[in-house]
Amino acid sequence: MLVLEREFSVVLFPRLRCRIYETDMCSAENVILRKNLAGLKDADRVKKKLLYENTGFSMYEGMCLGPRLQDGSRMLVLVSDADKKSFRSVLSLRLSHR
Repeated sequence: MLVLEREFSVVLFPRLRCRIYETDMCSAENVILRKNLAGLKDADRVKKKLLYENTGFSMYEGMCLGPRLQDGSRMLVLVSDADKKSFRSVLSLRLSHR
């Protein structure tokens, strides 16, 4: 599963950042039947690997998997709808297996 993380912060000037992680939930502890999540310090967490990071003027809000390309890789499309803090944009990335 791919996860899109978005961040807006202001230090000296506004900063927009997005990250895309590949996640692996197979080894994470299933907490669905727990009454509360207290004491989960030692629980097995979801594993994640950073695939992409972007800082700039666009706050990407959505992503979808695009077509398979000729070399077998896949296209990932990110969109920003310009919520008055950023520019409208579409970004396409190539996902490849290593």
